[in-house]
Amino acid sequence: MTLVAPAPGALFFPELIAGPGALAPEQRAALEAFFAELAARRQFPLHSAVLWNALVWGLDVDSGTYLEAPIDDLAVVHHAVRCDAVPVGAFVKVPFGGPGATGHDEFWGEVVYKEGRAEGLEGAWVPAELSGAPAAVSVDDDGRRHAVVREALVIDFDAILEANPHDLQRQSERRQCIDLRRHVVVDAVYDVTPGELGTEREHNDAELDDATFFAHWMVEHHAQTLRQGVFGAGLGPDALSSDAVLVETLVSSLATIEDIASTAPGCRTWRGYLFDEAAYEARVADTEDVLGGADMEHLARSLSSVPRGETVAYAGLSTRVAEEFGDDAQLHGPDWATVVCHQSTFTLEWLERAAPDGVLATSSGPVHLRLDDEWQAGGVWRAQALLSGPDPICSLPSDLALGLGYAEANGLALSWPETPEEGRLEADPEAFETTPTDLGARVVLSATDIDTGRLRLPAAFLEEVRVTLVDRGQSQLVVRVVAEDYDLGPTERTHWVAPSTDTDGVLPALIGVAWVWPFVVGLRAEVIWTRGTTVVDVTARLRLEPLVLGDTMFRWDCDEVLYARAAGLTPPLVTTRARTLRDLILEVFRTKARADAEGHRRATLAQLSFAVYGPGTSAAARGAVEVVVATLCKEGVLTEEPHAGPGGAHFYVWSPRLRPGTRVADRDTLNAYQGHMVRYVREHEVGLHLRRLTVSPEATPWRAAQYRAEWEACGRPWWLPAELPRGYTFVQKHVRGH
Repeated sequence: MTLVAPAPGALFFPELIAGPGALAPEQRAALEAFFAELAARRQFPLHSAVLWNALVWGLDVDSGTYLEAPIDDLAVVHHAVRCDAVPVGAFVKVPFGGPGATGHDEFWGEVVYKEGRAEGLEGAWVPAELSGAPAAVSVDDDGRRHAVVREALVIDFDAILEANPHDLQRQSERRQCIDLRRHVVVDAVYDVTPGELGTEREHNDAELDDATFFAHWMVEHHAQTLRQGVFGAGLGPDALSSDAVLVETLVSSLATIEDIASTAPGCRTWRGYLFDEAAYEARVADTEDVLGGADMEHLARSLSSVPRGETVAYAGLSTRVAEEFGDDAQLHGPDWATVVCHQSTFTLEWLERAAPDGVLATSSGPVHLRLDDEWQAGGVWRAQALLSGPDPICSLPSDLALGLGYAEANGLALSWPETPEEGRLEADPEAFETTPTDLGARVVLSATDIDTGRLRLPAAFLEEVRVTLVDRGQSQLVVRVVAEDYDLGPTERTHWVAPSTDTDGVLPALIGVAWVWPFVVGLRAEVIWTRGTTVVDVTARLRLEPLVLGDTMFRWDCDEVLYARAAGLTPPLVTTRARTLRDLILEVFRTKARADAEGHRRATLAQLSFAVYGPGTSAAARGAVEVVVATLCKEGVLTEEPHAGPGGAHFYVWSPRLRPGTRVADRDTLNAYQGHMVRYVREHEVGLHLRRLTVSPEATPWRAAQYRAEWEACGRPWWLPAELPRGYTFVQKHVRGH
């Protein structure tokens, strides 16, 4: 396929800032085709930041050079010295002769790849303490806090002006401005700043992934250029005036580009780098040339070897390639990145074929192989001899880098959460404070709960329920189940139950609940009972962020490990905590308060109390909400509007923001970005509990009356209109599909 090179910025659609869902199908197809063509033409892996450059600064497909690169203020980097960190995607210049040179000759280029080159990576084995090690923070004499990381910059020296091959060869032999492989190895200095608003959490640039650091660095060094170019053309006044908002827009566009690159035809990805699949398959099929398929399998097997007398060993991919094939392969410049991405992809595929559980049969016994650090030395692989049977670590995906080397070297244990096993008693329900007239508990549903139809309760909780039933002369009561953002039918919502009998060995519980989806094993159900009534409400609350395990997503609050194991999925390492009142208040803003054109959401104190505790909130409950809201205002999470709302109550305002530590790699960054575009793409309004009509222009009078009755019965929720709007119907309490 031949693709005509677009004009600079022609393919940078403003919709990129709003997320992949905002792109029209033809726009996404054009970007996918362009990325695939770039991967094939440039012949080395392309990071999402490099793809962003190609869109904004106009990369010519045929020549591989930029038409409008920002060359007025190129960052200067020097080999083998300490200098300010630059990201993948930065345009840099490398003076000949190193620091202090008097000549004016220099290389210009684009940083297209980075990897760790810590001291101690000279041999075949990597010291354990380097694998997954965090960037150490130190303080200069002037009080500046920083982190210094030794890393190799791989630069495309032909991206701006074609470099003279003779100059490259001569300078690599001298090893003053580039090394033998034409890389620039630097002690990169990253800024470390105090946490926002005086919090204890520091913001360490060295902890950011490459794409996120690129966004911060670009705004710091090229903010005005961004605002004046094609990127700024699609932005609103907030982004044009605020660096913080400009960072948000750039982070969001990078996340969109990464999503699009993942589906580019004929391409593969590794750690944010896009590469041509045909070139990869050709390398694997070639069993004769250096670093072809035969050598790739040899390298993969060598990573699983453990020295005699050791039980765990760490091997760096780059050090292995350099030691065994570096001289023969003549790897220079971006070719190095190609080998790392190809070999890493091949190793995981080979491991999946040879040992899906990661446990290889070797001459010395079973060995478990997994990636431990995806950045240092091009990837550090951990091989563990299983001398006494399987290890819990074997249940985790082999490509999940855990940094166990650093943890083991420093005596840090890997945390495996305790979960109920078959035959053991379940964890006791957790009681929590509600209003003086209500009792509350959180219960993690077990397999026995689901199979026997029981709802376990704290003993004191169930005893009060029993007393109420005796006083009323009844033996049964009703359990009403509700799942947020999920529509349950009438027969699924209501269940007649009875307290369990008081016999030894029987847990205090209500019996007779026919649990339905999403009330599954591991779900953390919230139970509320108003004293003196015969109705118990059980609610499945939405998580602040969905739980994603492989291809499975679960949106409700749960014990992550218990849910994963019951569903036959790989469990995460840690469990989630129960939601606090702070979490619930922020969730009210996120899910109930309507957003204005700028993405801000408002609510009064009374509205927040109603949404958290329901109608008729007690003074004590309102006081608790007020304390948390005051704390959130002090922290800057909420702001208080100067004017008064209805009844003299002040509005509190919340805006979803990307924080300095938010990473492009986190998929939820796309959801966090709101507003700041000149035009909105696919703009539509959907009430929280409303659903657009697709057949008739308006609901029937009977349906409108039913909505009004339901709105009254729910205590007149402030976030819903009193009358059913034209063009809408409703789903009882929840809406789906928006």
